[in-house]
Amino acid sequence: MGGRDAPCRAASPEPSPEERRENLTFALATRAVEALEDIALNVAALRQRLERTGAEPQDRSPESDETNGH
Repeated sequence: MGGRDAPCRAASPEPSPEERRENLTFALATRAVEALEDIALNVAALRQRLERTGAEPQDRSPESDETNGH
């Protein structure tokens, strides 16, 4: 096990403002990636459900409905 048990920041128990900022940035980026992964999983689940029910995805956008209706 060697030196792995020794604390790295024995001289400075609190992280510096720059280290705190980096840690927060990393944490926020990690949460954002996790949220995008959740969205991707939800989209995949919705697609599977649509495939099972035999529904066709609509290629029309809301803008095309407005222009065609007038």
